[in-house]
Amino acid sequence: MESKTSSCIVLLALATSLVIFQMASAGDPDILTDFVLPLGVPSVDASYFTFSGLRGLVGAPPPKKFKVTKAAMTEFPALNGQSVSYAILQYPAGSVNPVHTHPRSAELLFLMSGTLEVGFIDTTNKIFTQTLQTGDVFVFPKGLVHYQYNADAENCAWGISAFGSANAGTVSVPNSVFNTSIPDNILANLEKGVELDCQWVEFDDIRYHIQGSVKNPNVLLLSVSLPIPPPETVLFGGLPLGALEAIKAAYGVVAQILDPPRDGFNLTLKLNLSKLPPDEEQKHALLTKIASVREVVMGAPLRAVLKQLVTRTVPSDLGKPVALVHRPNESFFLVPQADKVTVIFPMRFNDSIDTVLATSFLQEFVEARRTAGLNNAPPCLWSPTPPQELTEAFTEALSANAGFCSECFMHTRMRRQVESLIQALDRAKPDPEKAKKNSPSRSFKRMSLKDGNNSLGSRSWK
Repeated sequence: MESKTSSCIVLLALATSLVIFQMASAGDPDILTDFVLPLGVPSVDASYFTFSGLRGLVGAPPPKKFKVTKAAMTEFPALNGQSVSYAILQYPAGSVNPVHTHPRSAELLFLMSGTLEVGFIDTTNKIFTQTLQTGDVFVFPKGLVHYQYNADAENCAWGISAFGSANAGTVSVPNSVFNTSIPDNILANLEKGVELDCQWVEFDDIRYHIQGSVKNPNVLLLSVSLPIPPPETVLFGGLPLGALEAIKAAYGVVAQILDPPRDGFNLTLKLNLSKLPPDEEQKHALLTKIASVREVVMGAPLRAVLKQLVTRTVPSDLGKPVALVHRPNESFFLVPQADKVTVIFPMRFNDSIDTVLATSFLQEFVEARRTAGLNNAPPCLWSPTPPQELTEAFTEALSANAGFCSECFMHTRMRRQVESLIQALDRAKPDPEKAKKNSPSRSFKRMSLKDGNNSLGSRSWK
C-alpha cells in the first residue's frame, strides 16, 4: 500500500510540474539562443532534455530522515538558461527541513501529501507561519530565511518545490555559521544561539533575566538579582541564609545552580525542562514554584529558623538577630531562640502623614491587645524604640520613623493556636438553610490563615 501511495504521489508531482513552472518567476539572465549546449557538445537529441533522476522515488519506501531530491542545473544541465528547477521533498514523521535560504529565487511549495508547519522571517524580523494541508501552495520569498516541519508523529509528508532559477542555491544557516572558517572568538558567541533574552524588574527592585536558545529549547537560564543589601545583612554566596538548600529542595533535578552566577546577579539557575514531571498537575505546580523563585530565595531564612523551632533544634546563633534584606537598603530581623522566633519589622514610611497614621494605628493596636478578649491572640507587639533583641544591631538598621513591630512564633502555642482558630471558624459558619430564611442578602466567606494575613498585610504596611 505504501509503495502504491508513493508511486501516485510522484506521478502526480510530475503531472503538475508544468503548471508550477508557469507560476514560478524567472530569476536567471536571458539567453540569446533557444537553449544552452554543454561546452564541446555540437548537438544533442531529446535525451538531453530528459531527466530520469526521480525514477528512484517511484515505489520507494519513505526515508528515515528528511530528504530532498533536486532537479536543478547541476543534476539536469538542460535547465541552464531556462530559469526553472524543482525538487521533491520527503518529510518523515517529526522531521524538519532546517532553517535555510535560496539567494537566487523564491520557492513555491506544493504539498502533495500530509501536513506541514512552515514559516519564514522577513527583513524586519517578523515571522510568518502557516499550517499547510494536502493540496496547499505556499511561497517563500526570494532570499528570506525559512523552514518546514512535519509535526505529524505518524505520517510522512511529500512536497514539490518549484524555483524561478535553474540554480536557486541553498544556504543552510546552521552549516554556514558553524562549519566555516569564522574565527573561534566570534563563533564562541554565535554558538550560544540566544533567541530568548528578556529582563524585567519586579517590586522592591527584584530583577530577573531569562535566556534560551533554539539549539537546546529544553534549557533556560534564569538569573535573579536581589535588592541592594544594607550593611547589617549577612549573605552566603550572595544569597540569604538557607537559600541554596531551599532551591535544591524546591526544584530538585530540574534546576542546577551555576557558580558563579551571571554578572550583576545573585543567582543563576540552569533549568532543564526535559526533567519536568510527566503528570500535568505536578508539572504545573513545579513551574508555578519556579515562577515564585523570589519567595523561595528570600523566604528561606524564615523557613529555616521556623523549622529549627518546630524540630526543637537549638540554633548556633541563639538570640542573635539575623538581618534579612527587604527592600533596597532596608532590612527586617529574625531573632531565633530555643522556644520561639521573633520577627521584628522596623516601620519606615516616606510620607509624614503615613507615619502619623501608622503610629496611631499601632498604638491603638497595643492598647486593644490588653483587653480580656484578646489575651490569647498571637503575640504581636509594637514599640516606638528598638526592642531589646536589637541591642546588637547596626545603628543604621534602626532608622525607623514609625516604631518597631514584633511578632513571635512560639513552639508550644503554634499548633494549638491554629487548631483553635479553625474551630472558631467552624462555629462561626452559619447554617445554610437558616441563613437563607433570615438574611438572604448576606453571605459568609471562610478565609484561610493565608488570606487573613494577606488582608492585614495589604493595609498600608509597606
